[in-house]
Amino acid sequence: CHGIEGIKLCVKTGVRSIEHATYIDKECVDLILALGNRSFLVPTFAVVWAIRDGIVDDIPGEVRDKIAVVASQCLKNLKYAFDRGVRLGFGTDIDQAAFDRAPFLEFIARREMGLDNLTLLRQATIGSAELIGLESRTGTVKEGKDADLIVLCGKPDEVFEDLIQKPLMVFARGRRFY
Repeated sequence: CHGIEGIKLCVKTGVRSIEHATYIDKECVDLILALGNRSFLVPTFAVVWAIRDGIVDDIPGEVRDKIAVVASQCLKNLKYAFDRGVRLGFGTDIDQAAFDRAPFLEFIARREMGLDNLTLLRQATIGSAELIGLESRTGTVKEGKDADLIVLCGKPDEVFEDLIQKPLMVFARGRRFY
């Protein structure tokens, strides 16, 4: 859902996850908050960044130029929503080939919003677990939860390069997956 009217309809009808929200404005944000902040936004920045930064091939220059403008507007709009307290979940709709070349674009794009590492980690974990209603099972490290974890080197909560590295290990429900 990119446009203002679509976003408003989603919020009014109780849609929990609004993907993209590219052109969200003050009125949409006010509506989300007035109706109890029950709708999450999932920006899916990565696809825009992949086009803007040339990771996706065969995109005409005029489209790439338009995408750069959209990216800037989208960052501004979603930063405003986040600063007002609207909750953001994490997701992507980037294609597999672009994801394989640049798997951390969603983090990189949100970093351009001015978000710190801890906020990014919370959006990707706690926020996404809340979005899908599984916060009692996953999203935080706590006894009795599913033990869905990744292992990284360094200090990913402080050093951005440590946050966007390939994980050393991945655990799902307590079992090593990778």
